[in-house]
Amino acid sequence: MLKYAEYTRHSLTEPLLTVTLYKKVEDGKIVGAFRFLYFKNHIIILYEDDSYSGADVISIETASIGKLAENIKKFYDKDTDDLSIIGEKSMLDSAIEEIYGDS
Repeated sequence: MLKYAEYTRHSLTEPLLTVTLYKKVEDGKIVGAFRFLYFKNHIIILYEDDSYSGADVISIETASIGKLAENIKKFYDKDTDDLSIIGEKSMLDSAIEEIYGDS
C-alpha cells in the first residue's frame, strides 16, 4: 500500500526520486526494506534486513520510470508491504501511475 508520498526538490548530489519499500509480514512487523535511489542516469537498488547489519547493493539499472516500476513490482507485495515515495513532482506522479496504473 502507498503509505506516503511527498513532492520535494532534490539538492546537489541527492536522488531525483527515493522510493522505500518496507517488507512486512502479515502481522505488520517490518522484516526488511528496499531503497530505490533514482538519479539522472542510474537507479541504485539497496536491501537491508531487520538485522541492521548494513545494506547490500542489489542492482544498478539504467534510469527510466518504467525500469523503476518494473524493479519495484519485482519485490512488492501490495497486500502486506508499505511504499514511501519522495521526489520531484512529475517523476513521483509518473512512478505512482506506472506502479499502480494497471491495478
